[in-house]
Amino acid sequence: MENFNTRKSVWMARGVWIAPVAALVLWAGCSDNGNPTDPGNGNVGPKTVTINVADFSFSPSNAQIMEGDTVRWVWQSGSHTTTSGTGAADPNAGDLWNQPMNAQNTSFTRVFDAEGSFPYFCAPHEPNMRANIQVSAR
Repeated sequence: MENFNTRKSVWMARGVWIAPVAALVLWAGCSDNGNPTDPGNGNVGPKTVTINVADFSFSPSNAQIMEGDTVRWVWQSGSHTTTSGTGAADPNAGDLWNQPMNAQNTSFTRVFDAEGSFPYFCAPHEPNMRANIQVSAR
């Protein structure tokens, strides 16, 4: 028959390996150094940001992304464009992109490889339908 001291020894022996294993599991869960897409500066690799095009707005209207990220505009309703530039009076309007957004063209994607501010608008609905993509260095 087991006595109290024998059972206590078994539990203590189990506790010797349980505590370090639990600590290791908790530490691994809190660390992202093992993430293969982490370049070591805390920035995860390229991602895709979705902007909804509906009614008379881009949502979100101001997106902040990193170099190499992709923006995906998704049509929800109406007939719109996503056109680079500050408006129709901008002499460079549409130089970077000019994409209709409607039932036949339900999505459009663009990779932003350079940092900077990239204003854009909807040609039929400007000046009320404007937005901006802010791209930061990775």
